[in-house]
Amino acid sequence: MNFLRPGGAVVALAFLCASPGAWANTWHVDCTQSPPTLALNGGSGTAFGADPGGLSTPDALGALLGTPTQGTEAAIQTDFGATLAGGDLVEITGICVQDIYVRTFGITITGHLGNIALYQSAAAQALASGLPTDGITGEVQVVGASRVEFNDILFGTTSGTATLATSGYPDADLALLLVRENANVLLENCLIQNSPVRGIDVYDTSSIYLFSTTVTNNGTGDGNERTNSGVAATDTASLILGSSAAPGSSANTYAPLISNNAGDGVYLNSGSSMKMWAGTITGNLQKQVRIVGSAASITGNNAGVATITAPGGSTEDAIGVIAGGLLVEAGASVQAGSGGSAISLEAGSGALLQGSNFSGGTITIEATGTSTIALAGGNIICNGSLSGSTCSTPFATAAISIDHVSAFVEAIGITGYNFAALGDTIYGNGTIQLQSSMDLGAGTPGGQQSITWTTKAGGSITASQNSSLRLNGGVQLYGAIKLTQGSNGFFNLSTGSNNVTGGVSCPWTQIPSAHVAGPTFVSPTLVLSSSPLAQSTTASQCLGF
Repeated sequence: MNFLRPGGAVVALAFLCASPGAWANTWHVDCTQSPPTLALNGGSGTAFGADPGGLSTPDALGALLGTPTQGTEAAIQTDFGATLAGGDLVEITGICVQDIYVRTFGITITGHLGNIALYQSAAAQALASGLPTDGITGEVQVVGASRVEFNDILFGTTSGTATLATSGYPDADLALLLVRENANVLLENCLIQNSPVRGIDVYDTSSIYLFSTTVTNNGTGDGNERTNSGVAATDTASLILGSSAAPGSSANTYAPLISNNAGDGVYLNSGSSMKMWAGTITGNLQKQVRIVGSAASITGNNAGVATITAPGGSTEDAIGVIAGGLLVEAGASVQAGSGGSAISLEAGSGALLQGSNFSGGTITIEATGTSTIALAGGNIICNGSLSGSTCSTPFATAAISIDHVSAFVEAIGITGYNFAALGDTIYGNGTIQLQSSMDLGAGTPGGQQSITWTTKAGGSITASQNSSLRLNGGVQLYGAIKLTQGSNGFFNLSTGSNNVTGGVSCPWTQIPSAHVAGPTFVSPTLVLSSSPLAQSTTASQCLGF
């Protein structure tokens, strides 16, 4: 099968489709024995280590794969006439208590059932086959090795908190699974849970793919988002969730689940990236996805198979972006808790949103600090509860908030993307403040208004503190527009009509200061003040340019 490699190249990974007969060698580690045993190609088992676990005396798995301080045991070559090599399969029975390094490229590590392939979501996989019962309790590091696959493996414990070594080798006590030094790893049908710190940590230009895998209940909740995250990707690392096309299917499958971790569900930092083809990120105690100086692309594959949902009472943003980039497209869904936002952009961040649903929160989508949000059509933004395409009322505060020199713009028909020409729909109030701007209207794609915006009953889109609002045509606003504190409105009919049921006004108390260009290009037609400084001028009239 094919899946996307970071950077955009599509590669065929033969080891994903390999059958048991394709392996160069099959090693079997039995950790139900005391001490654990190791066998090659169905031969008799050899015991390694009187004390399973620890660093000084590796057990059978540590002897085969390598421990942090010792590497592969010389006895492997002596007893079996072979050592672990690329193309080998390692089968584990039971739970091995061992901190290990993996440095051999092209190997597959599985449970005792072998390299199973279940082309479905993590939840469906768990129902079909049960959770993995074979695995590793300890810290597993994949160091500089590419094409390493784990299949049907438990990292951590079935209950209680896993114990990780706190010293003795580099990067001890960071996560149940570390992927570093340009390594490349695939997890399929795996479970990563009950870590005292992170579940997965990938860094140093490494990449990890999560297929039908669950990452849950990791971290202690001490307030450090990276320490407690389900998955952390830093230092130009790449995280890929799900696959764009499963064998024999046109829909997106292999959907992983990242849930109920004590920190962020996913934490991206320092030039790292996430491509989410499918999956669910939900119930994590801090942000579901935190992006810092990094980028994320989330696609629902037009089937709604990528969902990000904050806990109901959460005050954290579902997706928080600082100095980073975000693309949400093709039927993805992002839902905020009652006190946060679905998407929050800060410090020069940018987001392009297309064909997806965004709901909930005190403010559903916000941008601040020279950030930009662009709508590419087909979005539903609901400052309330969204069921299908129906948004409940009353709304909380605002659907859209743009402030501190930030921008909100419609970009329907943007070049370079195969986006359908569809209108956007927004439910809730809007605010533009502190020298920010909002640019709405891109004609009538598919015969519909490019944007249909319904404010809260009696509500408005309000611009303040020297901000600007532009309607270009193709706008239907069920509500009012208020221009205040030196803000400006610009109306033209270059791409269609501008209909504002609540009208346009410029409230002021001392001296009128808000201006409008094109007052006849909005319906109802706006009447400007003929004498801006006269005392008889009403406190809602706008000035002309």
